[in-house]
Amino acid sequence: MINTLRKLLSIIKKSFKVIYAYILYYTGISNYYLLKRLNNKAVVLTYHRVLPYEKRIESYSHEAIMVDPIRFDMQLKALKECFRIVDINEFSDLVHSGIVEGPPACLITFDDGWADNYNYALPILKRHQCPAIVFVPTDYISSPLTFWQETLGQQIAKIYESGTSDAKELITKYGFPDTLSGNDITKNIIIRDYVRSLKTLPYNKIDMMMTDLTKFHGMNGASKVDRHLTWDELKELHKSGVAVGSHACTHRILTRLTQDVVETELVESKNTLERKLGESIEAIAYPNGDYNDRLGDLTKKAGYSLGFGTHYGYVSGTDNLYDIKRINMNDNTASSKPVLLATILGIM
Repeated sequence: MINTLRKLLSIIKKSFKVIYAYILYYTGISNYYLLKRLNNKAVVLTYHRVLPYEKRIESYSHEAIMVDPIRFDMQLKALKECFRIVDINEFSDLVHSGIVEGPPACLITFDDGWADNYNYALPILKRHQCPAIVFVPTDYISSPLTFWQETLGQQIAKIYESGTSDAKELITKYGFPDTLSGNDITKNIIIRDYVRSLKTLPYNKIDMMMTDLTKFHGMNGASKVDRHLTWDELKELHKSGVAVGSHACTHRILTRLTQDVVETELVESKNTLERKLGESIEAIAYPNGDYNDRLGDLTKKAGYSLGFGTHYGYVSGTDNLYDIKRINMNDNTASSKPVLLATILGIM
């Protein structure tokens, strides 16, 4: 009953915010504040996956990192009307000069190196002639494996499908939801939400859980939808004008790792990308956005000139260039132009 009330209140709160966003937009207030608040500043937007709704039933990525291609197309059109869309080189020049002048600038970034960035995002970027940068975890490029969240989601779904006594023991052992009710989409959402709740667990506990589940059904790979780019696809993205940056090697949260492991993640991912693409790699986005001063120092030491986090905010020439603020984009935070602008203004 309590959970139902919480969900209902959340829906009501979101509905009021959407109504407020439309009022601000159609009265011209959001455009006014956009120009006033962001004058001499830049905005960095974070995308992850551009995946059609009909494909999501096969995916175990959370909705918080999903954008439908039709909405992505709308968002780029809206962004071009309100911002100067800059590439990573122009962005770097702006922030390193210490002065971000003129109309608001916008940098479009993609994290994780999903294959749908090539299949769905690239054609739309080309159509709108928008530059972007994709941050890739090198260990997953051209690999049959994917992140533990997507792998675990798929494994849990298989556990429920089996219905055996061994499966029920695993459900009890790891505290999986007792039952999955509803249609396939609803069940998928329940699993995604459960997996997302495990994000702060120590890696050894996550590894133990996945080892048990892999022993049960022998599966440890990605679904066709939840795969990452191949090197050929990444090179094609690069040739098409999409810049490439590092997202470390293993996608583990760098602030949780020892210094020598962090140094390896930073240096090896940079070296691998430079060897494969034949150009210097200057930027990195930290997995999960977690940052501390030690990581900033190690990132600079490894030869990067820019480090991107996930803290909400705008970018000025006086900011810490190893913890650059970004704004996350998904279907809910940018469902329409009024909502997109409200999200950028911090209203949503």
